[in-house]
Amino acid sequence: MNEENETTLSPAAEDPVLHRHLVALAAFTPATLFEERVLAGVWMPEPEWVRNLRIVGKEWTDTGRIWLVLGALALGSLVVAAAGAGLVAAFSSEIAAGMAWLFEHGLPNALAATTDELAVRWQQVAPDSAFVQFTGVQVASVAAMSVVLLAACTWGLRKTMRPEGVR
Repeated sequence: MNEENETTLSPAAEDPVLHRHLVALAAFTPATLFEERVLAGVWMPEPEWVRNLRIVGKEWTDTGRIWLVLGALALGSLVVAAAGAGLVAAFSSEIAAGMAWLFEHGLPNALAATTDELAVRWQQVAPDSAFVQFTGVQVASVAAMSVVLLAACTWGLRKTMRPEGVR
């Protein structure tokens, strides 16, 4: 046989003995969650720097210094907020001009381009659909409404599926 006239055989027809042995191996398939039980017992050493960082963190939080750590984090947040407020105050005119351009030109043009492209793509995918007659803005409205309905359904499902007495 050569490549031109070679026929495709099933695995069982090519080597029936091997196929029979491979089918017999299915009896040795691991039970459900076998990997999780086995891997739960596997221990991998962590790098030394991670171990040292964990030890230092545990010392700082276990020895009553937690208030010092929380105070330092709060002070850091205050410094970042003050720096951000200073930047906003220093560049307020540039920020206002940028926001005005964004709301006057950027977002409407981006929305129109996106919805028009979506309508064109939909016409390519389903040219016989009645949905093709919609304009880009109508497609965007349907998409927005579907997101709102999905959020409402998710909220309703959460409210109905929550067990009693659980906050």
